[in-house]
Amino acid sequence: MGKLHNLHYLRGVAALLVVFLHYNFVLPEYAQKYVTTDGVGVDTFFIISGFIITYATQKKESVTEFAVKRLFRIYPLFIVVWFIASLTIYSNASWKDLIKSLLLFHNDYNYRNAPAYGFNLMGTPWTLTYEIYFYTIFCVSMAISQKYRVAVCSAIILIIVAGMQLIFNHEFSFSSQMSAKLYISEWWMVPTKILSTTVLFEFIAGMLVAKAFMQFNHKPGKSTTCYILLTCLFVIISVVIIFGFGPVGLFGSFWVALPLLIATVCIDKYGPTFKSSFLNNAGNISYSLYIIHFPVMTFFRQYFFEKHQLTDTQRFICFSLMIALCYIAANIAHTLIEKPAIKLSRKICMRFKAPPLNFS
Repeated sequence: MGKLHNLHYLRGVAALLVVFLHYNFVLPEYAQKYVTTDGVGVDTFFIISGFIITYATQKKESVTEFAVKRLFRIYPLFIVVWFIASLTIYSNASWKDLIKSLLLFHNDYNYRNAPAYGFNLMGTPWTLTYEIYFYTIFCVSMAISQKYRVAVCSAIILIIVAGMQLIFNHEFSFSSQMSAKLYISEWWMVPTKILSTTVLFEFIAGMLVAKAFMQFNHKPGKSTTCYILLTCLFVIISVVIIFGFGPVGLFGSFWVALPLLIATVCIDKYGPTFKSSFLNNAGNISYSLYIIHFPVMTFFRQYFFEKHQLTDTQRFICFSLMIALCYIAANIAHTLIEKPAIKLSRKICMRFKAPPLNFS
């Protein structure tokens, strides 16, 4: 399996879009509207996850291997950042809220809308909850059938999401801000909320694009490739002009993120190889950047912006410095935490390699 360079770059761009979105409050009011991307970065991450998981599991691997690699990809960095943030900027939070954050529970399932539900205490890790649920369903699908894992996973997600909404709401909505109308009073009721929002359909979109990408071997001419790219560009521009970027989900920026992904993988498959050391590095550190930038923002909010009145020039300088600081911190975290964790997961998989679980 060759590396998809442009898709890797897109992951870095998605992380930067999320950072710009969250940091635009630093800018003067007149500039904020030019640095807002709403849910595009998050939607792009979800769709990329569906694509990458499908693409990376072309060769048979056991469910154990898959689970170990995913857990070591997500949790080591998150635990370290959570621990540091718990002792500093979130030191006044209750132990219950801190544990909820560590276990990837959202802040408020009853009075905040899907899919974020008031975010995670640490901010952006609210999306990791959906990633974990998707990985779990994908594991089950691989266990049922490696060959038809995409079809099985898609069917499970569609049935569960639609079923949950019909059972609790007596109707179905494609809006990703809609979920089961159920008051959550116990932790074990939470999956009902998570598994009833159509934001999970974004993983299906990524899986289907990956399936088409892997099966379509005919190489079109340059004109056909240009038509595909121009169509994707036209869709993106049209959606942004008519509707704006919109919130996360199927009634929002999904319709910008999907053609963006399709155009990117088309270039990877049929276009020229574009090399950029900056974008390559941004792709490498995208997860670190995504996790780290929110606690950094919270720190500056608490100890700097709430205590000082800044001029417009100072705001632009602070915006640039915050992004630079996050970029440096993400590089350090990627080198010291992410890379060793990934290597360790591979060693574990090699040492305790189990035969693939496949019941088909």
